[in-house]
Formats: sequence, structure tokens, C-alpha cells
Amino acid sequence: MATVQRWTQVVILGATGLYFTYNLASGNIANYISNKFIWLSWMAAGLLLVLSGITAVTLIRQPVTRRDHHEHDHDHLTHAHRSTGSLRTWVGLGIVALPVMLGVIVPSKPLGSRAVDGQIASDLSSINASSSARIDIAPQDRNVLDWLRAFSTEADPAALNGQEADVVGFVYRDARFDEATQFMVARFVMSCCIADAQAIGLIVDWPLAATLHDDSWVRVRGRFEVRAFNGVLAPWLVADEGDQGVQLVNQPDSPYLYP
Repeated sequence: MATVQRWTQVVILGATGLYFTYNLASGNIANYISNKFIWLSWMAAGLLLVLSGITAVTLIRQPVTRRDHHEHDHDHLTHAHRSTGSLRTWVGLGIVALPVMLGVIVPSKPLGSRAVDGQIASDLSSINASSSARIDIAPQDRNVLDWLRAFSTEADPAALNGQEADVVGFVYRDARFDEATQFMVARFVMSCCIADAQAIGLIVDWPLAATLHDDSWVRVRGRFEVRAFNGVLAPWLVADEGDQGVQLVNQPDSPYLYP
């Protein structure tokens, strides 16, 4: 039994290493962790494969007589003790194998509207991001997070009136929005991994908003206009008229933004 468990360990280590390698090679790893930590995943994949190989070689080279003697020594233990120890080992192996099994069963994809659940920010007050970073870039080159940083530096929201924007994000709505003309162009901000991901967005006004499905990735071009939203003045991105204002696009290679 002990030998079977050790070979199971070899399989789990190897499968985990291959799973890491697949996600790294396919780019899916970016759905789980920040880009700045991907090098650690390469190291983990390599170590897992090396450990799997070393353990396999050790088992193959281990003499049969030694394995038999090892099993014979355990015959001195009570049957109940052996069964309990074996069960604990299998449970431990199952826990270690769980991430790989879930990774295979559940398709890899970035967070979307279902993960927002109403917790979305249109300013920096509730997210872990510096308000002083990257606000000196041209307005047309700013992403959603850059615009929130720009908002945080303006004492008077009206100063943003008329500024042009060109941003990409996914469509998000909740009960506060008029589905006919309003939605949020949203992104998730990730510092380390999806466990700390936070949703942010810009309020968009577009006459054809009802034609957009939630979670569709869109490119929005327009100008900001300060309006009231839930009793608070906020910059609205008024999209250009027609198809030029909002266009369906493919999901970006890096769906998350990084503070």
C-alpha cells in the first residue's frame, strides 16, 4: 500500500507541474496571478516536475526485497492503526490533487460580472491603488484605472468636462442603471492574485446600451460630462453616437489591470 501511495504522489506532482506548465505556455496563468509573479510559477512548475522525476527514479531503483521488508515491518502494527494511517495519507494526497482536478473541470477564464456582485468602484476610495501614479499620460491613452486616478486628483469634477477618452472593458450593470442607455465599462484590478481582485468602472451613457450583453468586451470612445449618479456628482463617459461610440472587441490578452 505504501508503494502505491508513493507512486500516486509521483503522478500528482507530475500532473501539477504539467498543469502549471500548460497554463504558463497558454497564457491562462494571467487569469490567476499578477504578471509580476509569473516567474515564480515557472520555478514552481520546474520544481514539481523535478521532484516527481526524482521520486519516480528512487522508487524504480529501490530493491524489491527492501520494499517487501518495509511492508513486513508494518505488519507489527495493529490493523486499525495501519488503516487509520493509510486513510490519512490518501486524504492528504486527495487534498494536494484537488487544485489540478478543479483546474481541469472548471475552464480557465478571467473574472466577470458575476464576481462583481454590486461591489464596483467608480473612484479610488475602496481599492488599493496609488492616486499619484500614471496620471501624466495623454487622455486618449488612459485605461479605466488611469481615469480613476485622474478623477482623484481633481477637486472639481467639472474640470473633466469635455475630456476625450478611449477605453476597453467589459459591460457591467446592476439595479442602479437604466439598461436602455446606461452601463459601466469595467475592469478588475489585481495586485497579487484573483483573491485580491477589485472591480472598477466608468459610467457610460450610450443610446444603444440595451443592445449590449453583460460581460461583452467593448471599446468605448467619447467625452466626459459630470452628472448626478445616485445623488452624487460623478464623471460620465458620454459615448460618441452610433457604432463609433461603442464597439465590440475581443477580450484583451491581459484582462486585468495592475496598480
